[in-house]
Amino acid sequence: MSRATILLIDDDPEIQTLLETVLTPTYALFHVDNLKNARDFINRSVPDLILLDDELPDGRGIEMFNNLKNVEGARETPILMLTKKGAVENKVAAFELGAEDYITKPFEPLEVMARVQLRLKHKRVDSSNSGSSRFDDLELDVPMSKAYLHSGESKNEIDMTPIEFKILYLLASKKGEVLSRRDILKEVWGESQHVIERTVDQHVSKIRKKLQESTYTVRSAHGRGYAFVKNI
Repeated sequence: MSRATILLIDDDPEIQTLLETVLTPTYALFHVDNLKNARDFINRSVPDLILLDDELPDGRGIEMFNNLKNVEGARETPILMLTKKGAVENKVAAFELGAEDYITKPFEPLEVMARVQLRLKHKRVDSSNSGSSRFDDLELDVPMSKAYLHSGESKNEIDMTPIEFKILYLLASKKGEVLSRRDILKEVWGESQHVIERTVDQHVSKIRKKLQESTYTVRSAHGRGYAFVKNI
């Protein structure tokens, strides 16, 4: 069985050396030091996971999220942010764009290893779900992490981040059942995460707007959580 590939996008030689030491015994680790080289690498070969610094010589790391949308097979790639910024607003911004985790420098190498293992395990579980699910006019393509809205003979893709799709699919797979924010955090981000519950609210708000023309929506149950239900 081939080793999972990890792309490290960081221009700090010390970080590169540190992560090489802890990750290379288990994973195939590649590193680039700017956004241009990262784009070139991903266009040639999509990694299984990306470790992404937010401050790079040719721009901010979060610019990569838009780039990945246009690369086949890259939408499902987990991204772990590496940054010196620890403010809540920066974490929320990263999660809104689709980051799976947020690691603040300086960090313990073994903590990074643990989070990488968790993300890759989560990815394998997600990839084991095959096929598409249909809810009236709404289609969820699980392997491609894409959502479509059907109208007559037409089928239009709904622009969603990987995290938004995961939340929507989770709720849709338990149609009508109320899931608490904590349940959603656990299922989407896993046990070892530092995501605040407000992040779930931010994502659900965006999902609702994107489902405005669908017969289904995500409805809030006051004080309890969210449910995927018919839009009456």
